[in-house]
Amino acid sequence: MAKPIDEWRLLESLERLFATSEHSKARVLHVEDDSDVHQVIRAMAGERFDFMQETSVRKARERVAHERFDVIILDIGLPDGSGWVLLPEIRALQPEAGVLVLSGTELTADEARKVESVLLKSQIIPSDLLKALDKRVHDRNSRSRTRKVCSS
Repeated sequence: MAKPIDEWRLLESLERLFATSEHSKARVLHVEDDSDVHQVIRAMAGERFDFMQETSVRKARERVAHERFDVIILDIGLPDGSGWVLLPEIRALQPEAGVLVLSGTELTADEARKVESVLLKSQIIPSDLLKALDKRVHDRNSRSRTRKVCSS
């Protein structure tokens, strides 16, 4: 595609690619206490992703323990604690899930290295979100295929 990128054309292209993949909808857990932010993110990502929202550390912890996700989007400031406390559990229970932090403030370099992607709420645009989600899903699918080949 030529630059500047037409976001709608990009979305259509990505939707066609995902429609032909073995997993037509990637599962995304969005840990976010602000429903308006969740709705904006969900709308930006389009219909290719199956979004679930949890609004607290406690509820997200239960979801991570019982369901599988391709990508987990973490808000750091939640009513019952920091999203960071979920990271060790996510890594232990769902090592193939990509983690994307959606933050209202800049993270330190050390914090950013703990996750696969960091996006600032104030600067997010649909193309950045899609790129981050797609990379997490692609990385997860690559790791899954590698494990299947190695175990065969």
